[in-house]
Amino acid sequence: MRTLALAAALVPLCAVAARAQDDRAPISLTTLLHELVDLDRLTRLPDPPYRTVQFGSSDRRTSIPDAPGWFSNADGFGQEPIPGFAGVVREPGADGVGEYLICDVDGPGAIVRGWSAGMDGVLRVWLDGRDEPMFEGKGYDFFARRTKHLLPQAEELQDARIRDALRPQEDADYLPIPFAEGLRITWTGSVRQLHFYQLQVRRYPAGTEVATFDTAMLGSTAEPERAVETQVAPFEIAVDETWSNERTAAAPAACRALAVNIEADDLPRALRGVLLRIAFDGASMPQIEAPLGDFFASAPGPTPFTSLPIDVDPKGTLIARWVMPYRESFRVELQNRSGIAVKGRVTSSHSPRAGGFDDRTLYLHAHWRVDHELFSRAGKAPIDLPYITAIGQGRLVGLACQVVNPPMAPSWRSNWWGEGDERIAVDGVIDTFGTGSEDYYNYSWSHWRYFAFPFCGQPVSSGPGNTGYVSNHRFQIVDDIPFTQSLAVSMELWSHRPVHPLSYGRIAWFYARPGVITDHRALQPDELYVPALPPWDDGAFAAGGKSRTWRANTSAFRASGGDVDPERPSTWTRSGAILSWQTPANGRLELPFDVPEDGTYRLRVSCQQRPDAPTVRCEVDGTPQGDGDKGLHAMQCVHGERFEDVLLGGLELAKGTHTLTIVCPAGGRVGIDLLGFEQEPPKPKPLPGASEAELWDVVDVSDGVDVEIQNLGANWSSGHHRWVKATAVGQHVTFRVPATGANDADVTLRLTTSRDYGIVRVDWNGEAVAKDVDLWSGPDRAIRIRELPLGKRDLREPVELRFTVTGHDPKNEPPHCYFGVDCLIGKGR
Repeated sequence: MRTLALAAALVPLCAVAARAQDDRAPISLTTLLHELVDLDRLTRLPDPPYRTVQFGSSDRRTSIPDAPGWFSNADGFGQEPIPGFAGVVREPGADGVGEYLICDVDGPGAIVRGWSAGMDGVLRVWLDGRDEPMFEGKGYDFFARRTKHLLPQAEELQDARIRDALRPQEDADYLPIPFAEGLRITWTGSVRQLHFYQLQVRRYPAGTEVATFDTAMLGSTAEPERAVETQVAPFEIAVDETWSNERTAAAPAACRALAVNIEADDLPRALRGVLLRIAFDGASMPQIEAPLGDFFASAPGPTPFTSLPIDVDPKGTLIARWVMPYRESFRVELQNRSGIAVKGRVTSSHSPRAGGFDDRTLYLHAHWRVDHELFSRAGKAPIDLPYITAIGQGRLVGLACQVVNPPMAPSWRSNWWGEGDERIAVDGVIDTFGTGSEDYYNYSWSHWRYFAFPFCGQPVSSGPGNTGYVSNHRFQIVDDIPFTQSLAVSMELWSHRPVHPLSYGRIAWFYARPGVITDHRALQPDELYVPALPPWDDGAFAAGGKSRTWRANTSAFRASGGDVDPERPSTWTRSGAILSWQTPANGRLELPFDVPEDGTYRLRVSCQQRPDAPTVRCEVDGTPQGDGDKGLHAMQCVHGERFEDVLLGGLELAKGTHTLTIVCPAGGRVGIDLLGFEQEPPKPKPLPGASEAELWDVVDVSDGVDVEIQNLGANWSSGHHRWVKATAVGQHVTFRVPATGANDADVTLRLTTSRDYGIVRVDWNGEAVAKDVDLWSGPDRAIRIRELPLGKRDLREPVELRFTVTGHDPKNEPPHCYFGVDCLIGKGR
């Protein structure tokens, strides 16, 4: 049935009308604020045209796909071999502080997005060559929080959607900054410190009239209402059957919103197994083809979130507000390849298209693809996964991914899947080169928190950590990427640890002129499923040792009240079942465990989160543990089911049996998957007289060699070493070791050995100081320290230490030539 309320939910009453193309008012802060939320303007080629480019801290060795260094990953952590900037304005001084160029843009343009994972120092932003910077402060404050600093009146804007769009989007900010003549940004700081950043800038043709950023000139942001006609079409689709509905129009029109309600015995299965196909104007190949849930960025299952173009409400209604123009016909088709019957309704809202359908009008496209059974080999073999390749004219407006990342062996560590970068080539030139998958999606540090904003979201992260089922999306509205000849989008798959099988589904939303050629092929029925997590190997739960993990339902549990189901089914876990405890108020569940020796321990409880999950208290041997005095842990999660590790650290436990007790003050159903403990190592300390290698500047390094900082634990000075990922004999790196003031000091170099480490020569200010040292660990593959005496040395001045790979033991492992440097210790006057 048609209702006014439903129409209002589909199309906000304050929908933005596109600025008329013959309106030549200058581009300004006001017009760009309208574009922040104007979905209608995306349906036409931009006028005036522009190119969207990205400046960022990506590794400067990544330039050509078939050349060495394409997968290099030093992109803002500090100490990268080539500073991640457009240039060096002033070389670092004795304090390590230099001045670096972020960008220098001539001509008219606008900043349309900024992002940062952390950047201190001093950032300065100049517009139009003015003497005074319009911003001077911390880099993070500009890239990720500039609305707060530059537009304090944002909360007073009339359009609520613009207000929402200007609030921080995790680690990104979308306040547009137009400029008439040029943009120059510099950063003053030490490249030893974090300096992650991305800055997207529109570049307009010379002569385009742009009013430079001025909040005093901000005009009205109110918008008129738009009348729409709503159509409701119910469906019931048997297995392997197809349902379709077609709307014809006498004059060019646009679908302004599409909503789908679906019912099935297994919704995750239905949302992946029902194929949505939308064809405009009788197209033989539909412009939109994707699993129903994935088109709405909801996978697996209905995952509630809100955004500007797409919502999934808590009741499971899928709503898309992408504007979809057509000349004569709009056809929706649902093919049921799920293996179960489905029913529901499709609601669409349409309106006449102002300006008709001309040679600048674009069709909406959405193409999905998936790779199941991927073998992600971590940093040793990253993979470029294509999202879309298109030949023609149009705009890229969004990407999403749906990842099934099986948890590793049931240990304490997660396995981040998204270390890889996005690469977007426009008209044959890579204009966007990223710094990490999560950075593209506006967050950072691989976190697994839920978030939902107008332009980005993570509605699914089933856990533990960032493993399991994960979904990310980003919609590029003001930061869309126009292309006039071609578009190619890919994302690296780079997990922190090898994992198999990994499933990676992804979708690209873009607008294009009729006749565009893409690499999309028709989806096949055997692709339309959500892989189950592979079951645990029983051998993974080895007993004994200082670290142990076990399934909660294998414990000798004791419940003081309620019912315990030790094998309640759960599709979100590798075992497929959890311990489920339905308890009255103040019920207690005791879970005994044994530790092998006296020590400091950390406990792990992998708990089920759900919309109706209760708050619990964790006690160890009767003492509350966790945040606050009462040790309470809230398990409620409005987005759906996931598993969160509750960590209880710093526990001084004697050898023998102890009891973990879960208390449920208000009662409810508590779910537990895994339990575990590990003995905490002592905190690393610097060795007396140590000069830490992780603090040394890189003076010179061979092409293609990554130099990273790695945490190895208490046996290393300060817990870290410098990891040099050389891959061939002859490759080298030179460090500058700061002066310590010691004269005639007895110097020892502490190096790391491992299974794939090579033979290294050490030069001190250009002279060999010791016999080449073999850093292969031997057949036991152990990582340990090897000390290399360098004799008496003068440390009153900085020293250049050069390390060169001269060979490797024939029995060591590929890539044969890695090595590690812990520190230099100088004992003397």
